[in-house]
Amino acid sequence: MSDTKHTKTILLLGVGHTHAHIVRNWKHNPIPDTRLVCISNFPTTVYSGMLPGVLAGQFPLQAAQIDLQRLCDWAGAQLILGHITHRSGRNLVLADGTKVAFDVLSVGIGSIPATEGIEIAPPACLSIKPMQDFTQRLNDRLDRLRFQNRSEPIRISIIGGGMAGCEIALCLQARLSQTAREIPFELTLVHDAEEILQTESSGFRHRVRKELEQRQVRLATGHRVREISIGALHLENDRTIGNNLAILASGAAAPSLLCQLELPQDERGFLLTEESLQSTSEEPIFAVGDSGSIQKKSVPKAGVYAVRQGPLLWDNLQRLLKEDSLKKFSPQENFLKLMNFGNGSAAGVWHGISFQGAWALHLKNWIDRSFVNKYQQ
Repeated sequence: MSDTKHTKTILLLGVGHTHAHIVRNWKHNPIPDTRLVCISNFPTTVYSGMLPGVLAGQFPLQAAQIDLQRLCDWAGAQLILGHITHRSGRNLVLADGTKVAFDVLSVGIGSIPATEGIEIAPPACLSIKPMQDFTQRLNDRLDRLRFQNRSEPIRISIIGGGMAGCEIALCLQARLSQTAREIPFELTLVHDAEEILQTESSGFRHRVRKELEQRQVRLATGHRVREISIGALHLENDRTIGNNLAILASGAAAPSLLCQLELPQDERGFLLTEESLQSTSEEPIFAVGDSGSIQKKSVPKAGVYAVRQGPLLWDNLQRLLKEDSLKKFSPQENFLKLMNFGNGSAAGVWHGISFQGAWALHLKNWIDRSFVNKYQQ
């Protein structure tokens, strides 16, 4: 695929938090003699911060979605829907063999839940990624379980006791409790460390743990899951937990596609970059959000960093085309964290100080909707 009217091509693989910023800026300030091409597996992207609210029934999925075709058409960019299999020099290769050429590439395909060392029976497990179809996959699975388990509670395990796992557990509890009389359920949050949210402040951790206990979400901590089978979770201490469905919300792992791009990777398989977000290969390739790991820096895999990388990537794309020196990304050490409890309340932490209440949920919703609205309008 080529365009003779333009001399250069910027190619964005994935259109998530960082790349959506590039597309929006392209509308207002397109780079002369350059075209912008985006590749995505899905025609929409879902803002991860709003998915728990969708799960709790607080707003429809459409409120958290960005229509990529509409966004790209508005911005004057090209959208290609398809699956990339590998890279061949300055080309990405689609599953049908079509090559998409680039002068500059940016990779932002996120991460997937970590499953290393876990034996999984697919019918018993559901990953929160990809988020675009998570709610549909969940609805389909729950419908089947309701039919199969009419006389027994549906036993659901959420694997991962970080921010994502705890928030999914609470919002799923809020959703299922609406039909609990007709369809009883049991929720268990499973985490390999002794304590959930072990990197967060003790005050915030206490608030979340108390909420989980009050909502009768069981905790199983301190042991890794070694097998997810139909009917049970098997932990490394030989403990077994009854389970009809396991939802994977564990720590970040690298998507297998990153291995096919033939670029330097860190020990976990993420693309290794300089502080400019450019690949350490020194090729005209960037890796952003969860897909990249900055060399000699420890940056958590969190959506807030992907959002903050947008303006820097926009600047560095232009600098690279002009052969100017690139700017460095300076990740902030502290940022506001908010967790939707699914029941009209939220908890948060800012510089170690925790808080909770309906006002915190209003704040979270305002922040999230302000971000998404920029790309929906």
